Amino acid sequence: MKRTSCLVVPVLLLVLLLGLSGPVWSDERAGGGFGMFFLGSQGTQLDDLNRFLQTLSGYETFRSSYFALGGGGYGIIYPWLIGGEGFGVLEQTASGMDSRAQLLMGAGFFNVGRLLYSRRSGFLYALAGFGGGHIELTVSRKTVPASVAEAFAGPGHSTVLQKDGMLLQVGIGGQKVLPIGAAKRKGDAQQECGGGLLFGFQVGYVFPFGFSKWKVDEQIIGATPEVDFRGPYVRISIGGIGYCFKSD
Repeated sequence: MKRTSCLVVPVLLLVLLLGLSGPVWSDERAGGGFGMFFLGSQGTQLDDLNRFLQTLSGYETFRSSYFALGGGGYGIIYPWLIGGEGFGVLEQTASGMDSRAQLLMGAGFFNVGRLLYSRRSGFLYALAGFGGGHIELTVSRKTVPASVAEAFAGPGHSTVLQKDGMLLQVGIGGQKVLPIGAAKRKGDAQQECGGGLLFGFQVGYVFPFGFSKWKVDEQIIGATPEVDFRGPYVRISIGGIGYCFKSD
């Protein structure tokens, strides 16, 4: 993971810097909005948690990169993109001899991006975002109470540990536009508006900062093992767009 970070992060930061300061490669000014559903892989920092699990007899470990599902939406105010996105990392389970641990992670971002390339057939962009993440680790016994009375007689079947924190992300992406129907002229003759389907990708890196300690029922129980969202992501997406192009 550290080797990947050393390669990916400088490249993404360079692209983001160029995207925020350079010209847009476009003959037309684009405006509108789009939304998308995406799936992909999200890197996480679980090394410390996995080392802790290995000290427990019979426990499996979690994978540090796992599937994520989510969605987002953006407004296009040429040449800027303004919007947000959210995702959840699919639940993972690590089993021990008599108990199991289930890990859930989710995050949301407010993003600002800038077009790098814009044509009616598609566009490329760079973005940066600020948001928050939530992590839940549920530890439970494998056996369940045989009755309601037994559950009340011996509570504590499971314990939910939680932590929250702030996140930053940088990324680059691209969307292919497949128009639906013919574009219609609006206003003056130089402006055409329409809509279509989107098929795209986004790659980037998430940086955590300011994560809380582990809590149970809002009571702090410890800082370790450390778990956070640090890592690269790769997403593929499908969605829809409404747009207007105006020639310069």
